[in-house]
Amino acid sequence: MPLCEESRKRLRRIRGRVSQIMNTNSKLLAYLYQERVIGETDYHYLRSESEMTNRNLMLMDIILRGSARGFASFCECLHSDVNQAYLVPCLQRGTYITNMSNVSSWSYLLA
Repeated sequence: MPLCEESRKRLRRIRGRVSQIMNTNSKLLAYLYQERVIGETDYHYLRSESEMTNRNLMLMDIILRGSARGFASFCECLHSDVNQAYLVPCLQRGTYITNMSNVSSWSYLLA
C-alpha cells in the first residue's frame, strides 16, 4: 500500500530540516535494505554518497516514493537508535524540532 498523501505532505514539509540532522549510518541503510524498503541499487547509491545531507535527502525521496510499510520500517529503525529516536514523532507529525535542549524528556512520545 502506498504512503498516503497526508503522510507525504508531512514528510515533504520537514524533509530539508530532517536531512540536516539525521544520521544515515550503515546500520540504518543495512536495515532498510534487509527490510526491502530500499533496493540494492539504492543501497549502493546511498552508501556511495559522502555528503551526509545529500544522502539524507536522497533517502527521504526514496521514503516519499515508497509504501506505508517502508515508512513504518524507517521509523522503527530510527526509534531503535537512541540518538535518533526523537526524529520519529517529527516524521509522524510533520513538525521539526526548534529547541534540542529537552529532547531527552520526549521519551513518552515514542511509546
